[in-house]
Amino acid sequence: MRNINPLVLLSLSAFALMGAECPGTGDDTGDTATTDTTTTGTTTDDTATTDTTDTTDPTDDTGGTGTITPGGFNATIQGTVQVLLYTLDDDGEYTYISWGDAYNDVFIFGDIFVGAFSANEKEGTETYYDEYVVVSPSTAGDNYELEVSTPETDRVRVMAANDYWGDRIIGTNDPIGNYPDEIIDPDLDDPNNTIVGVDVSILIPYWDGSSSGCGGGGDTSTLAGDIIITTSYAGGDATAMLLNTANEGPYHSTWMTPAPDGGGASGPYSLTTCSSYGDMHLIGAWDSNYNGLVDPAGDMWGVYISDTDIDGNPINVGNSATDLDIQIPFGDFEGLDLTPFVRLYGEVSTTETLAEGTQVYAAALKYRPNIDTYTSDLAEGYDYAVFDADAVAAGGPWAYNFVVPANTIAYLWAYADTDNDGWVNEEGEPVRGAGDDENGRVPTGSESQEYNLDLVIPD
Repeated sequence: MRNINPLVLLSLSAFALMGAECPGTGDDTGDTATTDTTTTGTTTDDTATTDTTDTTDPTDDTGGTGTITPGGFNATIQGTVQVLLYTLDDDGEYTYISWGDAYNDVFIFGDIFVGAFSANEKEGTETYYDEYVVVSPSTAGDNYELEVSTPETDRVRVMAANDYWGDRIIGTNDPIGNYPDEIIDPDLDDPNNTIVGVDVSILIPYWDGSSSGCGGGGDTSTLAGDIIITTSYAGGDATAMLLNTANEGPYHSTWMTPAPDGGGASGPYSLTTCSSYGDMHLIGAWDSNYNGLVDPAGDMWGVYISDTDIDGNPINVGNSATDLDIQIPFGDFEGLDLTPFVRLYGEVSTTETLAEGTQVYAAALKYRPNIDTYTSDLAEGYDYAVFDADAVAAGGPWAYNFVVPANTIAYLWAYADTDNDGWVNEEGEPVRGAGDDENGRVPTGSESQEYNLDLVIPD
């Protein structure tokens, strides 16, 4: 049994607004792991059956000091990453669809980025220690390996993101998955530790083959200029892309290969976009870790400049322009602000009389639950907690804290298994879903949320 300590997904609904390109149609390149550190993160426990952690500030992993626990992490992390498909039923709820039914068991989307990182949740930043790219993923899932060696922390998290649009950019609307627990180095004195079984799944929407284009064949504009890399350059492609004014995207992008130029490199780009977008941010990125993707683990970023070292954003894309140079790097600009995870946290309580031996469960599920749910199936969700008979007998409330992908949908439920038969949500058993939605549907958003669940016997 397992209980998750209090802790902290990308808006898939926003996919409809993004990308004139079809999912998975971009280039597939890069297949190696590289070690990098970039600042762009969380904490759970896999052992206890009761939870006494204070949830008044679930986003503070640092004990209030903002420092990382010393001790270091030196280990190899191994696991699998798999993409699961969903579609929407008549009620707009998530429903699983198999790869065979959807695409004749062919993986049609882009590559998968996997990263090991730590999080400073007070500042909303992540530090990445290693990354791996799965090239041409399979529908059955793929192995990955991360080698983490750092004195900065003794625990890390693992996330994975699918390049859904195939544009070679891990954007703010690409689907993300997380391993729900913190990973702790089991032996700080042994640099050859191998931690296995760190499996991650990514939930992505079924694509029916349609393309939004520019709103029914609307007008387009062409934006052009040079991408100028002003630091030491030893190869690697660069991209120009458009974000909205909240730095979400990309909406459109294009790739080019710079030519060495003195100590840096430069070269022209040309980008076609929808004239109707209006004000946008024109930015650039250089695949400086050479893994074939623009990702959060060490690539270099820049912006359109109206003059040297002067950010010219936002621009209005209603008209074509040919003098839009992009400078990489640019100041402290760190690119797309990805949110790997958030937390759903709170307490489970009840005024019902619970029979001796009752166990209480809470779970953040990927799909709307069935009427009768087998308790072992809760582990197939994003995260879950079990409060055993001793914890229940001691009295509630029982605190839970789940790590879920940001900007997606979770189904948050709590159950009491009063006859301890491994089935919950049976007739006469207390249950509660989160919020006002009868299905317990929770948009996870980009910030942590508190839900207190009062178990009742349904009418």
